[in-house]
Amino acid sequence: MLNTAVSILAAVALLMPGFIVAELSIARSAHSSRSDLELALRALAYTLIIHLAFGFWTVDLIETVGAPEQWADHLGAISAYVGIVLLAVPVALGVLSNRYLAAVESRDGPPNLFAAALGAGEARDASPARRGTPSTTPTSAGGRRGST
Repeated sequence: MLNTAVSILAAVALLMPGFIVAELSIARSAHSSRSDLELALRALAYTLIIHLAFGFWTVDLIETVGAPEQWADHLGAISAYVGIVLLAVPVALGVLSNRYLAAVESRDGPPNLFAAALGAGEARDASPARRGTPSTTPTSAGGRRGST
């Protein structure tokens, strides 16, 4: 039974950072809705980047802590890892990427390749004026919006 719980915790710990970054990077944006596949792929990419960057700490923690029966002796090390690698770093990356994408999307012209890979341009493309869809604001006979 303990092995099942450990496996579930390991899977959540592995995937959680990417989903935090993926969700925070589009928070408060005029982003069109994402498909589940796009969200999962972005989350997996962010997860891979975070775990590669902190792989040295993960390996050291696994060697130090050892078997699940010894976790009680290493709660400080486990808590620091969870707090930093699984929570603080993903939140910081998500907020920074959100601000970066907002700055890129506020400029005219297409986003650069890096910003496009992070998802920039989609919010700009989602606005009615960019899609060519008619506005719901009534126009007068003169053609100016809002005047009657």
